[in-house]
Amino acid sequence: MQKFNEYHRAVLADSKISKKQKILIALAVAHALRCPYCIDTYTDECLKLGITKEEMMEAVHTAAMVSAGSVLTHSLLMKKYAESKKS
Repeated sequence: MQKFNEYHRAVLADSKISKKQKILIALAVAHALRCPYCIDTYTDECLKLGITKEEMMEAVHTAAMVSAGSVLTHSLLMKKYAESKKS
C-alpha cells in the first residue's frame, strides 16, 4: 500500500498536466469505472483545489459521452453478428 500511495502522489503531482487537470481526469475515470470510493476521494480533492461543481460535472459528462460512444460503437458488432445469422 505504501508503494501505491507513493505512486499515487507522484502521478498527481504537477508536471506537463496540472494537478487540477489530473484530479478532474481521475474524477471522470472514477465515474466511468463506477468506483464509489474513488468518486468520494476525487470529489473531495476537487473541492480542496477549488474546482467548481460545474467543472466537475463537465468532466463527468465527458466520461459519460465516451462511455456512451463505446456502447454505441460496440452495437455495430452485434448488428454484424445478427446479420451473419440471417443467412
